[in-house]
Order: sequence, then C-alpha cells, then structure tokens
Amino acid sequence: MLLPPGLGFLFARLPNLLWPPVVTYAISYFTAIPTSLRIVACILSTPCYIAFEAYKSSRAHHHQLATRGAQDVPVWPGKWPGNLDILLQLVESWKCGYLGDVIDDAFEGIGATMRFSILGDDEIFTYNPQNIKTILVTDFDGYEKGERMMIATQSVLGRGVFNVDGDMWKFHRGMTRMFFTKDRISDLNTLCHNSDSAIALAKSRFRQGGEIDIQDLFSRVTLDTATSFLLGSSVNSLSANLPSSDGTESLVDTSAPSPDSFSRAFASVQRKVGARLWIGPDWPLAEMFRDVTIEDNAVIDKFVWPIIKSALAMKEQNKPAKNDGTDDDETLLSHLVSQTDDLQLIRDEIVNILIAGRDTTTSTLTFATYCLSRNPQAAIRLREEILGKLGPLSPPTYDDMKAMSYTRAVINETLRLFPPVPFNVRETTRDTTWPAEKSGEKPYFIKAKTAICFSVWFMHRSTELWGPDAMVFDPDRFIDERLGKYLTPNPHIFLPFNAGPRLCLGREFAYNQISFALIRFFQTFDPTTIILKQPPSAQPPAAWKSAENVARGKAKAYEDIWPQSHFTLYVKGGLWVTMKENQDVEN
Repeated sequence: MLLPPGLGFLFARLPNLLWPPVVTYAISYFTAIPTSLRIVACILSTPCYIAFEAYKSSRAHHHQLATRGAQDVPVWPGKWPGNLDILLQLVESWKCGYLGDVIDDAFEGIGATMRFSILGDDEIFTYNPQNIKTILVTDFDGYEKGERMMIATQSVLGRGVFNVDGDMWKFHRGMTRMFFTKDRISDLNTLCHNSDSAIALAKSRFRQGGEIDIQDLFSRVTLDTATSFLLGSSVNSLSANLPSSDGTESLVDTSAPSPDSFSRAFASVQRKVGARLWIGPDWPLAEMFRDVTIEDNAVIDKFVWPIIKSALAMKEQNKPAKNDGTDDDETLLSHLVSQTDDLQLIRDEIVNILIAGRDTTTSTLTFATYCLSRNPQAAIRLREEILGKLGPLSPPTYDDMKAMSYTRAVINETLRLFPPVPFNVRETTRDTTWPAEKSGEKPYFIKAKTAICFSVWFMHRSTELWGPDAMVFDPDRFIDERLGKYLTPNPHIFLPFNAGPRLCLGREFAYNQISFALIRFFQTFDPTTIILKQPPSAQPPAAWKSAENVARGKAKAYEDIWPQSHFTLYVKGGLWVTMKENQDVEN
C-alpha cells in the first residue's frame, strides 16, 4: 500500500533529520557530560547540520561564480525564515488572486528573470524570450521536466509523454507522431457532428431566455471529439443536460448516472494537480494523509480501462502486423496497442493526449468568446468574414479555414492574451549561465537541478515585446505592420504551443478544431450580441476594480471574469453568456 504524499514526503526526509541527533547521542553517551547538556546537544545537532550544509553549498556556489565570471540571478526577497511569506502569498494568489499577480509585482521591481527560495528549494522565474528560447530550442538537452514536476503529476500523468524525459520521451513522441498527420487532422466529420449538437443545445437554452456556460459547452464538444478521435469511443458528454447558473442541472432522469462525470473528474483532477505545481516542491505537506486525486482518477479509469482492454482483446483476436504507419480508420488507441502491450503505458499516454487535446481547445474557444464580447468591432469583422465566405449553413473545409485570415488572427490574438498554458516548468540538467538582463553585466549562473518556471503569460503581455498596446485585444496585430515590426523578427515572443523538439504535435489539430468550432458557432449565432451573464459565484472580487496600474497582471482592474490555471487556463465559475441567432439562419 502506497503512503499518502505527505507521510511519504516526511519519511523520505527523516534520515537526514534524525541521524545528527542519533550520532550526537551515541558520541555523548561515552563521555562524562551532564544529561541536560546531552539533550541540548541532540536538539541543536540537526539545525547545526543544516546550517553547515548550507555553508558548504554557499562556498561551492561562490566558487562557481568566481570560476565562471558570473553573478547570481536577482533575488525575490522574502521576510520570514525559509521565505514562508512568499509561499503563503503564492497560495493566497492561487486561491483568490488574479493569475500571476504576486509574481508580476516581483517582476516589476526586479526584471524579467528572478529567483527565490522556499525552505531551501531554489526556483527561477523568467519571461525573457531569449531565456525561453534557450530552454526550448537552443539548449534543449540542458533542461528537462525534472523530478519535481514528475512527482507532482505522477498520480495523473503517470509515464505519459508530458511527464517523462530522455529516451522514454523519445519513445512516446515516436509512438504518437505518425498519428497526427494532415489527412487525419483535416477529417472534420466528428467535429461537425459535435459542434452541431452543441449549437442545438445552445439554441434551446437561449430560446427559453436562459444563459449557458459556454466554457462547459465547448469542453463537451472538444472532449467528445477528442475521445472519438483518439479512442474510437466518445464519452458523449453532450448528451448530458446543461448546467444552470444557479448551480443546478435540468435533469430528466435523476436515477441515471451523469454522462459528463468523466468531464467533471477530468477538470477536477487537473485543478488539484495545478495546486500542487503552484505550491511547489513542498506540496505533499498539503496532502498529509490522503492523495486528493484518487477519487477523480477512479472515475477517469472507469471509462478508459474497458476501452483499452477491449482494444487489446481485438488485437489478440486479429493479430495485426506491427507497422510504423497508420490506417485511415485507425485511432490513437489502436495505434498504441499495435506498438506495445503495456496497459499502464497506454493508459498514461491516452490521458496525457486527452488533456492536451481537450483543454487547449476549450480554453481558446472560451476566451475568444470572452474577448469578442468586449470588442464589438472585432466581432463585426469576424461575422462578416464567416458569413461572407461560407454563408450561414455550409461547414468550413480545411482550405476554407486556411483562407480565413481574420478568423486565424482572432484565434492568435486570443492565444496571445490568454495562452492555454500560461506557465511551464523545467529543471536544469547541468550548471549553466544565462545573459544578464542588463547589457554589459556578468551572466547569471544557474546550478544543475534548479527548478525553472517560464511564463508565456507575461511574455505575451509585455509592452517591451509587443508594443505599447500589448494589453489591447486587437487581431489586426497579426495582419498589419505590427506583425513585421514585432513578431516576424522575433518569432519566439509568441509560443502558445511551445517550441523546439517539444513543439505540440497536435498544434494543427488544435487550430483546425478551434477554427471549425468558432466558425460553425458564429454561423448560427451573432457574435456582436454576446452578453456576459456571470452569476455571483463566477464574478471576480470587487477589489480588483480598484487596481491602479493597468499592466500585465494588473489587467484585473477591467476584467469581468476570473482567469485561473491548472494544467491549462480556464475561467473560474465558467463563462455565462447569452446571444442571438443570426437572422438569416434557417431554423
């Protein structure tokens, strides 16, 4: 039986905490010293050992600085021992702050790269595009997901592609690469069926005078599409009743299990793992006696395991030859089954790809709707392109979507201001240096096994990188002269799908899915009529409106929603909207 995370965390550290007093007692036992002095010596032995180890580490670190002609990364200073005040600020920000607000405050005073230490664990934050390019592209082998990330996400991601490094990562990448081909990502039949089902649900609710949580609706479209595309079997979450803004559902049969329980468990487990990553390496202390992901994992596995076992049984019956290509009707699951018999490995890979395939698309569609609700001119131009190119009824083809430049610009601008993965983590594999923020200064020294958090959330919103209007939603920046001024000469300032060897394999699949769903939805509904109807539980704190400096994280002053992040970005409490149908759509 596995120990709960908190107990395992403590037991793993007990030897280092206990051996100093044990050795001290053993030595003092054979010496003629008073018992009271012996007890004091035992009590002080552990902090003295910790202090001595810290001194040795500091001496070695300063020797490295002198040898390399480098300097330390600027420090985010705490006020309490162990910088526990920073930890509390991060936890509080996670619970009730605007995304990255606390970190943004520190960036403003220090610069685009900084470090801090909590209970002796160092971590570096950066949104400098050159550093991010180094991590992802030019020095890829110098950084890995690392042990901290893997431990925090192990109970959900297991040995999937997003949670492994080295040869195991190459193995996973090779298994799935062939599946994401142009022919497959351009097969839009399933997406068309699911989009039309979602539109029918929205029509019904709007005609009754109600509002919908469009984040929930889009998550159902993408989940049903992803499970069909990847597993050959949909969870059919669109067959469930839509929630109401008062927190209830219009259930027809209360004795039947909820078809979207998988979707809910999927979202819940990601929020819990997201909290672990936000807290940092000491997260097990918050799960002292139980792993909080167990119940959600049970729901997910209840759906996934029978499908995997059925696929393996079919393989045994048919005994197909192992091949490196993919057939037209092959799913990712059947492709994986043809490559390996490792059940747990297949399960982990499926869950990893489902998270990527569902959440990235849902996030972008949700925030695109939000941005259009606040920018009527962009909504007008999007509507004109969609109806002018396709009319109200014809589903878009791959070539149609490729030709619709303003639609793609709306998507890219949404990805810029609201990137689906706002924060990402790595760990250095060896000692290294980064250029200092100020020209002419000594480089920053970073030791091996240092945790790195890089943020495209801050990079995408930087006025230094995107110009003075960086915080303004303006799709034209991906079309007009600003494209050549900012992005073309420095393409690594825009990284919604990562870069380098870990560039998202499903990037084009995501673009196609986002484009198709957005186009199909606004062929039916008028984007200029979107009205937010956030219930009290989904509204941001009133105190946000008093924020003085509207820049980067301080955008909370004019935000009408509460952006939060687990693995991916989402709207806390959902995005509740009403809108009208286009007048020329046939009923």
